[in-house]
Amino acid sequence: MFYMPVKLYTGEGCLAEHGAEIGRYGRRFLILTGRSSASRSGALQCLLSVIGSFGGEYLLYDRIGANPPVSACAEAGRAGAAFGAEAVIGVGGGSPLDAAKAAAVFLANPSIGEEEL
Repeated sequence: MFYMPVKLYTGEGCLAEHGAEIGRYGRRFLILTGRSSASRSGALQCLLSVIGSFGGEYLLYDRIGANPPVSACAEAGRAGAAFGAEAVIGVGGGSPLDAAKAAAVFLANPSIGEEEL
Protein backbone atom coordinates (compact mmCIF):
# COMPACT_ATOMS: atom_id res chain seq x y z
CA MET A 1 0.00 0.00 0.00
CA PHE A 2 1.22 3.49 -0.84
CA TYR A 3 0.12 6.72 0.80
CA MET A 4 0.79 9.77 -1.35
CA PRO A 5 -0.66 13.07 -0.25
CA VAL A 6 -0.97 15.34 -3.28
CA LYS A 7 -1.45 19.09 -3.50
CA LEU A 8 -2.28 20.82 -6.76
CA TYR A 9 -1.65 24.52 -7.23
CA THR A 10 -3.06 26.31 -10.26
CA GLY A 11 -3.38 29.85 -11.50
CA GLU A 12 -1.12 32.79 -12.12
CA GLY A 13 1.27 33.44 -9.25
CA CYS A 14 0.34 30.24 -7.43
CA LEU A 15 3.94 29.12 -6.95
CA ALA A 16 5.06 32.39 -5.42
CA GLU A 17 1.96 32.39 -3.22
CA HIS A 18 2.67 28.89 -1.87
CA GLY A 19 6.47 29.02 -1.75
CA ALA A 20 6.67 28.75 2.03
CA GLU A 21 4.50 25.64 1.94
CA ILE A 22 6.69 24.03 -0.73
CA GLY A 23 9.68 24.52 1.57
CA ARG A 24 7.99 22.47 4.29
CA TYR A 25 8.34 19.34 2.15
CA GLY A 26 12.12 19.45 2.25
CA ARG A 27 15.14 21.08 0.65
CA ARG A 28 15.85 18.62 -2.17
CA PHE A 29 13.29 18.12 -4.92
CA LEU A 30 12.81 15.96 -7.96
CA ILE A 31 11.03 18.08 -10.58
CA LEU A 32 9.25 16.41 -13.50
CA THR A 33 8.23 18.34 -16.60
CA GLY A 34 7.61 17.82 -20.26
CA ARG A 35 10.27 18.77 -22.76
CA SER A 36 9.43 22.47 -23.08
CA SER A 37 5.97 23.62 -21.97
CA ALA A 38 6.92 24.30 -18.34
CA SER A 39 9.82 26.46 -19.53
CA ARG A 40 7.81 28.25 -22.19
CA SER A 41 4.98 29.05 -19.77
CA GLY A 42 7.36 30.46 -17.16
CA ALA A 43 6.10 28.03 -14.50
CA LEU A 44 9.43 26.22 -14.23
CA GLN A 45 11.42 29.42 -13.73
CA CYS A 46 8.96 30.56 -11.07
CA LEU A 47 9.30 27.24 -9.25
CA LEU A 48 13.11 27.37 -9.41
CA SER A 49 13.00 30.89 -8.01
CA VAL A 50 10.82 29.74 -5.11
CA ILE A 51 13.11 26.79 -4.38
CA GLY A 52 16.15 29.06 -4.56
CA SER A 53 14.56 31.53 -2.14
CA PHE A 54 14.88 29.06 0.73
CA GLY A 55 18.17 27.47 -0.37
CA GLY A 56 16.61 24.37 -1.88
CA GLU A 57 18.19 22.13 -4.48
CA TYR A 58 16.59 20.23 -7.33
CA LEU A 59 17.08 17.57 -9.95
CA LEU A 60 15.17 18.32 -13.15
CA TYR A 61 13.79 15.42 -15.16
CA ASP A 62 12.38 17.08 -18.29
CA ARG A 63 11.79 14.07 -20.52
CA ILE A 64 8.16 13.33 -19.72
CA GLY A 65 6.16 12.83 -22.92
CA ALA A 66 2.50 12.17 -23.52
CA ASN A 67 1.23 9.07 -21.74
CA PRO A 68 4.58 8.39 -20.05
CA PRO A 69 5.55 4.74 -19.74
CA VAL A 70 6.23 3.25 -16.33
CA SER A 71 9.88 2.91 -17.34
CA ALA A 72 10.23 6.73 -17.58
CA CYS A 73 8.62 7.15 -14.16
CA ALA A 74 10.93 4.51 -12.72
CA GLU A 75 13.99 6.19 -14.24
CA ALA A 76 12.96 9.56 -12.82
CA GLY A 77 12.16 8.16 -9.38
CA ARG A 78 15.40 6.24 -9.11
CA ALA A 79 17.39 9.29 -10.24
CA GLY A 80 15.60 11.28 -7.55
CA ALA A 81 16.46 8.66 -4.94
CA ALA A 82 20.13 8.76 -5.95
CA PHE A 83 19.99 12.57 -5.68
CA GLY A 84 18.46 12.36 -2.22
CA ALA A 85 15.21 14.08 -3.16
CA GLU A 86 12.75 14.49 -0.32
CA ALA A 87 9.73 15.36 -2.48
CA VAL A 88 8.54 15.25 -6.08
CA ILE A 89 7.04 18.18 -7.96
CA GLY A 90 5.29 17.80 -11.31
CA VAL A 91 5.00 20.94 -13.46
CA GLY A 92 2.72 21.03 -16.46
CA GLY A 93 -0.29 19.13 -17.65
CA GLY A 94 -1.61 15.67 -16.97
CA SER A 95 1.40 13.67 -18.09
CA PRO A 96 3.96 15.36 -15.80
CA LEU A 97 1.50 15.31 -12.91
CA ASP A 98 0.69 11.61 -13.37
CA ALA A 99 4.37 10.77 -13.89
CA ALA A 100 5.29 12.65 -10.70
CA LYS A 101 2.93 10.44 -8.67
CA ALA A 102 4.41 7.25 -10.13
CA ALA A 103 7.97 8.57 -9.78
CA ALA A 104 7.30 9.23 -6.10
CA VAL A 105 6.64 5.50 -5.62
CA PHE A 106 10.01 4.65 -7.17
CA LEU A 107 11.72 7.44 -5.22
CA ALA A 108 10.52 6.00 -1.95
CA ASN A 109 11.08 2.39 -3.09
CA PRO A 110 13.98 2.36 -5.57
CA SER A 111 14.20 -1.42 -5.57
CA ILE A 112 10.56 -1.97 -6.57
CA GLY A 113 10.08 -3.58 -9.97
CA GLU A 114 8.26 -1.72 -12.72
CA GLU A 115 5.83 -4.59 -13.08
CA GLU A 116 4.73 -4.12 -9.47
CA LEU A 117 2.93 -0.85 -10.20
